[in-house]
Amino acid sequence: MPLLAHLCRDYFELGRIEAMAAGLGLDARHWHEVPAGLPSSENSWFIVDLLEPNALELACAARDAGWRVLAYGPHVRGELFAAAREAGLEACARSALDRVLAGRAC
Repeated sequence: MPLLAHLCRDYFELGRIEAMAAGLGLDARHWHEVPAGLPSSENSWFIVDLLEPNALELACAARDAGWRVLAYGPHVRGELFAAAREAGLEACARSALDRVLAGRAC
């Protein structure tokens, strides 16, 4: 089963992400940080809250290890989205996360 790993500390958001993963047939794993030696995982996702410390570095490390990466954050923080896109990451507003992920994971 493909994996959806997520880096987020907001407990409300965690429940939402895990429900979304289940609906997409993905096995959800919550990480507080990216594990050392992150394995390549084709067809699996790493989603990261841009408000997390070192979010961009962790997302780029996951992408470079072969994960499909989606960064998200509050829609009012345009500078976070600009930084994510400058790093070559796909980013969306928190409110659009489920729609964007469903469109990519299917």
